[in-house]
Amino acid sequence: MHKIWLDINVLLDYLLRRAGFETPAIALFKEIERKEVKAFTSTINLIPTHYQLRKLATKPAARTIF
Repeated sequence: MHKIWLDINVLLDYLLRRAGFETPAIALFKEIERKEVKAFTSTINLIPTHYQLRKLATKPAARTIF
């Protein structure tokens, strides 16, 4: 099983479905769901990810997504 690191951009690509990047991000998260790869991130990545979600979506939507 491969181990991968999820940086902020990958998380945002998936959560926000950013144009041009959403297809690979969705495919990656499907692999994670099927346990084909093991994914890691750090808690320090969650703060700027949440900030960007709040900035680009409404605050309630950011909480729901996150």
